[in-house]
Amino acid sequence: MPEFLNIEQAAQKMNVPKSTMNFWRLRGKGPSWCKIGKRVFYQEPDLLEWIESKRRKAA
Repeated sequence: MPEFLNIEQAAQKMNVPKSTMNFWRLRGKGPSWCKIGKRVFYQEPDLLEWIESKRRKAA
């Protein structure tokens, strides 16, 4: 089972500010996440899947 990353850890892996992770989540964008209690967590496979979905080929 993949380990859970908190927002700070996920933002660091994605190389974006924590505020960007919050912005994406609140607008229904960005990688999948889950809430356990009052805390938000991400799993690394979900981060990688989301990054891969953003791949574009040069025209």
